[in-house]
Amino acid sequence: MRPCLLFIVLLHVYNPVPAQNFIAEVMPGNRYLFYQHLSNQKFKENGKAGTVHIANISNWYERNPDKGGMNNEIMNQLYISMQAGPKITFMGGIFYSNTTGIKPALAMQYAHVFKNGLFILTPRVDLKKNGSAELMGMLEFHPQITKHIKIYTRIQLMSNTGPYHHNRSYQRARLGVHLKKFQAGIGINLDEYGSTLKLKVNAGLFFRKVF
Repeated sequence: MRPCLLFIVLLHVYNPVPAQNFIAEVMPGNRYLFYQHLSNQKFKENGKAGTVHIANISNWYERNPDKGGMNNEIMNQLYISMQAGPKITFMGGIFYSNTTGIKPALAMQYAHVFKNGLFILTPRVDLKKNGSAELMGMLEFHPQITKHIKIYTRIQLMSNTGPYHHNRSYQRARLGVHLKKFQAGIGINLDEYGSTLKLKVNAGLFFRKVF
């Protein structure tokens, strides 16, 4: 499996077309340091096929569960993408987390851009027996307040369930300012785990850049 994973990573890195979209965010919170990024590349300029890479890392300060801590979380998704229309993209590739390992996956993304905002809805399923299914939704709204400054708001929701019970969910909210391609402000992550929906809350400051 490792040579296969290495091949897919190299396929993503070696790309003659510069990244059309790379977004990175870091949020030092009260319980863990959170990082995420999204990379979207095309194989050919103005083409429909490309790659999508999504990464999330939660680096917990306290890992002892008796003290409310958690193990660090790592999530990576790498897909070959095919745009089927102005709003629909189909994706197939791999999903990895340090709790589930590597799984083949299929996903579909609906993206609607409107004045001062963006709405995305993405269902995803594992391609394996007794795999999980999830639904992610995101709404961004950034109205103009001056010539150069916007308000930046985002709500992002995800829920993942297996054949027998709930696995993982989160709700992430951001409120800040948007200056050119940089956003910063306050953020909160609500994380739910397992069939009992054990809740963990992480609040802090976020810093986000669109490259």
